Amino acid sequence: MSSFQEQLKYLNQEAEAALKRKHNRPHPMGKSGACQCATDIFIDYSKEPRLTRAAFISTWLIGFNAEKHNPHFFNDHKFIMINNHGVSGYTSASWLVYSPRGLKKQFMDYDLISNFFKESINYYIQACANHHRIYPCINKQILNMIDKECRERLLVDHDNAMPDIARMYKNI
Repeated sequence: MSSFQEQLKYLNQEAEAALKRKHNRPHPMGKSGACQCATDIFIDYSKEPRLTRAAFISTWLIGFNAEKHNPHFFNDHKFIMINNHGVSGYTSASWLVYSPRGLKKQFMDYDLISNFFKESINYYIQACANHHRIYPCINKQILNMIDKECRERLLVDHDNAMPDIARMYKNI
């Protein structure tokens, strides 16, 4: 599984399974996506947690951007988003890599996250021509990630996907 469509299909299958699963912990999924505090429950209980986390990070970065800058793309794909607590809307993808208790997240495969993101960002920029809007929004979300290794890898992948736009923003 590497293509953007395969990542989304996998996540949606895992979300359907999570909705059917019975356990004593908070329910990880709602109709519009995962609850912020239950994202790790969703990942922990998935068939392949490393794949789930990588696909979630990769597709979330695209979905969060597309909702604002390319709604036609957002509406054409079934994204699993992270619902924010206390404020309407979606929360940052950093929640998927940051542990509020300072613990190292389980099921982090940086190579897999990087590979999935490369596939997703390339698919997205092929589908949408407004790269000048895509780049800064995704870059900001990656910069907000507290996990240094994840942040650094995704920044490189992001810059490599749109080198001309990246150079333009780096020179400002």
